[in-house]
Amino acid sequence: MSDGSFLQWPFFNDEHQALAARLDEWASRHLPTLTADEHHDLDGTCKAIVKALGEAGFAAYAVPRVRAVIMKSLMSGASASSGRR
Repeated sequence: MSDGSFLQWPFFNDEHQALAARLDEWASRHLPTLTADEHHDLDGTCKAIVKALGEAGFAAYAVPRVRAVIMKSLMSGASASSGRR
């Protein structure tokens, strides 16, 4: 587990601690496989990590809901042009 001492700061609550624990556990299980080919295909590795984070529900914490549809479209490889901005 990574150093989580910063989670004791006063503006982090139990939800933040639970999220950090879930993400740390997810990373321990998935990153070794996802990064196995990073030396040969760094772009592909980054895309695979972002896609896997999104599929696991973690992208929702980084992407505003307004753009979630666009993000989902980008992660699936589909065109993101829907006529909206």
